Amino acid sequence: MNLLEHIVARAKSNKQRIVLPEATEERTLKAADRVLADDLADLILIGNPDELKTLAAKWDLHNIDKATIVDPLNNPKAEEYAELLAELRKKKGMTIEQARELVKTPLSLGCMIIKTEGADGQISGALSTTGDTLRPALQIIKCAPGVTCVSGAMLMLTHEHQYGDDGIIVMAATNRADILDKALLRPGRFDRQVYVGLPDVKGREEILRVHTKNKPLGPDVSLKTIAKSTAGFSGADLENLVNEAALLAARKGKKAITEPEIEEASIKVVAGPEKKSRVVTDAEKRLTSYHEAGHAITGYFCKTHDPVHQISIIPRGSAGGFTMYLPEKDPSYVTKTAMNENIVCLLGGRVAEQLVLDDISTGASNDLQRATDTARAMVTRYGFSERMGPVVYGTDPGETFLGRDFGQGKGYSENTASEIDNEIRDIMDESYETARRILTEHMTELHRVAGVLMEREKISGEEFDALMKGENLAPFGLDTPAPAAAPASAEQPAAPEQPSEPSDEN
Repeated sequence: MNLLEHIVARAKSNKQRIVLPEATEERTLKAADRVLADDLADLILIGNPDELKTLAAKWDLHNIDKATIVDPLNNPKAEEYAELLAELRKKKGMTIEQARELVKTPLSLGCMIIKTEGADGQISGALSTTGDTLRPALQIIKCAPGVTCVSGAMLMLTHEHQYGDDGIIVMAATNRADILDKALLRPGRFDRQVYVGLPDVKGREEILRVHTKNKPLGPDVSLKTIAKSTAGFSGADLENLVNEAALLAARKGKKAITEPEIEEASIKVVAGPEKKSRVVTDAEKRLTSYHEAGHAITGYFCKTHDPVHQISIIPRGSAGGFTMYLPEKDPSYVTKTAMNENIVCLLGGRVAEQLVLDDISTGASNDLQRATDTARAMVTRYGFSERMGPVVYGTDPGETFLGRDFGQGKGYSENTASEIDNEIRDIMDESYETARRILTEHMTELHRVAGVLMEREKISGEEFDALMKGENLAPFGLDTPAPAAAPASAEQPAAPEQPSEPSDEN
């Protein structure tokens, strides 16, 4: 008996009730037909019954009627599931209305069937990412007591005896290889490790090409440009971007995805959806405008910093505004100068608030955190400090997992810790003064950019460059560009009212 025959025999001896939430997918439905024909499991297919019947006829499948079919949009147990889900997620703020919508989605519906003991398991992933598959399972079904992590593996039967163990290859994936038991990785178990990093600009373009293959694109859409603007995106992020753009185009009644939808989708993936319902006071709007202008202008005058792609003061997620940059290339390493200038740019928002508004806000909290983390890494990880020397101090805090490293000491003395803190403070102070000098010298540009932001709420990279060159923009709301002219010097604005809430988290 070979391995596959052994698996089939075990399945028949212990028949399970399995949910297939992606039942309309061709491979899934064909596999379901085979499982039903061989009586390997009791299947629950999620999908529209008429659609499943049509697909079964199309693909010449004869056993689909043996399965239980649950229509997610016409489910007699929908209200029961919604009430239970709302109760399960009550501490997370889920309302009954949200629960009613969620139980209409196949993945969540399948998990609710399992939760109410209507099934033993669920199989998906043909159409869904690993994250989308696991999320409802962890939220609804949850882990057994004592289980703190989940993982997956794939069994590949090659029928080529020279590969693996008699043609059998076991493949597994993890994003925390550092916590795996070393016994698992010894020869004879997992023999080879393949590191798959984030895709570079060429890889992102190819991934985008795959995900847009069956989606109509407008003539203004350039996959190369999208790839350049999405540095740090994973394959799943890019897929999400394309899907979001398609939804936006559909809502606007467009037959093809155009550049504005791509732009909005990429920002949505990074910063979250626009909070159009949030009421922003004039004081907050003014503060955010100068804050974001401060980021953009300090970055503009830093030699190694990426150019501005877009500036916005429309609230998104937890942020009151954002400044997005367009990397010209994916760097394989980062220089000391680049890290210093990144800190300067991060502090530019706080400095602009202080210079123009004679006050500071909590909106720079995330900027300060990121700047401090960068400065600490320069001193303790990369040996960029002349005072501390080319030495690595301590371990990477990101490697601490499930308490593994909490019992370990810092690895250096209290005196050294004090010196590290002083060096970090010196880097931050020097960067702050650099940002102050840049914005003081270019106060006219700061007022100009902030003024346009208050009027338009968004500025593209091209518009920002034009403003920095002293050019006038086309009148707001018109497409016809106005002739360039030297602007009058901006007057120093009056001190604003104290904002009641933080306006920015960038």
